[in-house]
Amino acid sequence: MTQMTQNPAEYWCMEHFRKALTVPKLEEHLSENKINRLVVHNLKEEILNPFLPKKELIKLDLFSEFPSLSFTVIDSSYIDSSKLLPRNAVHKPYGLYFLWQVIGHGSYWDDELKRTNIKNYSGNEDTYFCCLNHSMRPYRQKLWELLEKDNLINDYCSNLRQGVYTDIQRKFMLDWSTNWDFSYQAHPLHKKGGWAVTQSPAEFYDKILIDLFVETRTSHIRFTEKTFKPLLHRKLCMGFGGQGMYNELKSMGFMLYDGFVDYQFDDIQDEGERFKEFYKQFKNLLQYPLKELIRGTELAREHNHRRCFEMILETEDIPRLPNIEEPGFFHYIKQQAHGEINGWD
Repeated sequence: MTQMTQNPAEYWCMEHFRKALTVPKLEEHLSENKINRLVVHNLKEEILNPFLPKKELIKLDLFSEFPSLSFTVIDSSYIDSSKLLPRNAVHKPYGLYFLWQVIGHGSYWDDELKRTNIKNYSGNEDTYFCCLNHSMRPYRQKLWELLEKDNLINDYCSNLRQGVYTDIQRKFMLDWSTNWDFSYQAHPLHKKGGWAVTQSPAEFYDKILIDLFVETRTSHIRFTEKTFKPLLHRKLCMGFGGQGMYNELKSMGFMLYDGFVDYQFDDIQDEGERFKEFYKQFKNLLQYPLKELIRGTELAREHNHRRCFEMILETEDIPRLPNIEEPGFFHYIKQQAHGEINGWD
């Protein structure tokens, strides 16, 4: 950790739980360093949320053990969980962190990616959706099994539990903290190659209309690049997440695809039942002629594209933390949002 000279605060990055902050560790550190404020952060993950598994939740006894120390917990949770903390600690969640990421790392402004505009859509009736899976989770595996059962796997579907790429997944997880944003081929059915992970659009993104995915969390609402990427790039966003996910997107100002998708499943509390109804709605989408889907969802997709930039201008900037992006990264994104909404000079 690096001591700040002007502000007696230190920053502890809980990068993927590998640098877990514990009472003994902090006691040892305080015996050698004088600080009065500690910022514990991991913007790539949730570390404070009542719905999290206990092993992923920051140790709450940490704060009460050091009453003279002021704590700030920063992560990408979607809800403020300050109520879980004692008076000497505060939670600052940045639930839109991944929206900033998909705009910045998605290189939206590059000529190379202008093809993701649906007006240049070059897909066909057989392969106009993608389903890209990286870390395996129960409902991702279930989704894959259903796609296989229904003979729907195409060249733009990937699953790292399949074929020769399992070893790559293992290596990727070991190298996560130093090389977390690379792409790789992910399914043996791919003939042209497909990409399972990144916050940038895959090279074939112009060939798909529907982005089918399972969010990182299904027990509660959390929006990552999986949700924001299709919204930004004018795709039909078809994701399975926490109960009320689509109601929340609507409250954020995004448009849903009413007339094509029946969102009653979004209110179902039981995850298994909600997933069954979600998958039925996805299969129902495939019954529509492609041209009808393109025309019928164009207004919503264009609106959602613009809404992504509006939200950047409306929300508080992501804090500049040690080891998180270059100093000008978030300023650059803000500039691009201004240009997109207000016009370029």
